[in-house]
Amino acid sequence: MLLVEIMKKKKKIGYVNINEKLLQNISESFPNIIFYNIRKSKHKIYDIVLHNDLIDAEEKALYEIFNTYLVNVDNSSYKNIIDQINTGLRRDRCLSSDQIMYINVVNKFQYINEKIEKLVGDEKSHSLKVAYLAKVFCDKTGMSEERKLQLYMAGLMHDIGKMYIDPKILCKKGKLTEEEYDEVKIHPIKSYEILKGYLPEGVLLLIRDHHKRENNSGYPMNEEASSEWGKILGLFDSYDAMISKRIYNKPLTKSDGINELLLCT
Repeated sequence: MLLVEIMKKKKKIGYVNINEKLLQNISESFPNIIFYNIRKSKHKIYDIVLHNDLIDAEEKALYEIFNTYLVNVDNSSYKNIIDQINTGLRRDRCLSSDQIMYINVVNKFQYINEKIEKLVGDEKSHSLKVAYLAKVFCDKTGMSEERKLQLYMAGLMHDIGKMYIDPKILCKKGKLTEEEYDEVKIHPIKSYEILKGYLPEGVLLLIRDHHKRENNSGYPMNEEASSEWGKILGLFDSYDAMISKRIYNKPLTKSDGINELLLCT
């Protein structure tokens, strides 16, 4: 019973890609903390994340949007690292009810995106990049925090329904048959169904409609009006798909990807 009580008092902390010896030393300095290896299950949201300079902008945005305290261990003295962790532990982490809801979704489902991305040979996380583009768009256009969180979460979870697609189809090199393409087209609805009850309907509709187009083409085919924001999310999705290296395609340059979007408009 005493052991259970002690464990309850421990605080959670995450880390990414830091030296094991350094982590051991830090753990000894903080016996009241449980350290979670988020290198093995990346992109979970903890109160504090230790990292080095290799963390990229998309990954950093994931942590920052949920008020995670980031501690950079590169070029820092051991004392400075300890001081930074103590600062993070003392701070009051302010989270809205929506942020808490979204954190629970990330921690529960993001591993599925990672499996899908690994399967198709995505060298960098597609879901993180689409979400990042949504965040940058909202920051540049002065969108509300509520809208930014909605678009960010939709970007993060838009492809989770691909877990229902045959891996041979997902990884196929060359043109899909009509039957194979029909199977691919189920993924927005499947994403909607998986996340129903976990996300607000407004976010679910963004996810459902991210392959619908301005002329009401695309998929899923239904008579309901498509979400304007869903079509914007589709731009981010299409752009990143074009410039990303996958098993089945060669990436375009960023400028060529932008030109392709302009041609489609």
